[in-house]
Order: sequence, then structure tokens, then C-alpha cells
Amino acid sequence: MRKNKLLMLAVSLTLLLISVFVWNMREKGNFTMPQQALEAYLSEVQQRPYSFEKAINYVDDTNLDDAFLQTLKEESIDTNAPTYIDFDFLEESVNSSNEKASIEVEFNYGDDYKPVTTFDLKKINGDWKLDLQNIQEEYYSIIND
Repeated sequence: MRKNKLLMLAVSLTLLLISVFVWNMREKGNFTMPQQALEAYLSEVQQRPYSFEKAINYVDDTNLDDAFLQTLKEESIDTNAPTYIDFDFLEESVNSSNEKASIEVEFNYGDDYKPVTTFDLKKINGDWKLDLQNIQEEYYSIIND
């Protein structure tokens, strides 16, 4: 009985240490793998409302226009905006130079609605950042139809 309790305590402490390590990486924004950066971003924007300033730290916003950034900022405070319940990574590809990546993500909104979106990422100063240009283009094609 005592052995089981010690084992459960050891497992709990290990999980706690892993959580603290991952949390610190998220706070610092240092990601050695593209999936870590994307997961941090998607976890942040899943909350309603979410911190636009914190979420934009995961994004390379140099090529995004002001109107699109303003839309993202407005969405961040919209507590009625639809949000996903969870997400799954489907496929990841990293180019041979390890400077660009592409990750397919399936979002679960409930009621069997599970759209798939591809996110592009690039390494900037050693950290992975989301390149939302394809999302911006998709957004404008939808609103212009």
C-alpha cells in the first residue's frame, strides 16, 4: 500500500515538473520545435477572452496588414466568438534547412464539425514563429466572396 502511494507521489511530482517546464517555455516564447510554438499559440487563442499581446508574440507579424491585425485584436476580446474544444496535430513537415515548417491541425468545434487548417511557421532568431500570411489570404478570400 505504501509503495503504491510513493509511486503515485513520484508520478505526480514528475508531471508537475514537466508542466512547470512547459509553462516556463511558453512564458519565455523559446521553442525549439515548431509544434511547441503552434501549440502555445492555439492554447492561448482557445481561451475567451485571450491576450492579443501574448498571442501575437508567437506570430511573425511583419508581413500582416493592419486591418487583419485589428480583426485579430477584436476577436481576442469577443467572448461570444466560436472557439474550438480541442485540436489535434495531423501532419508536420519541416524543410531540410530546419528554417520553415508546415503543420496541419484538425479543430474540434463539437457536433462533428472538425475543419483542418495548415499553419506555416518559420524560424526567426532561433525561435519558431507562426507565419499567418496564408490565414490572412484565406480570411480575405472569405470576406470578399
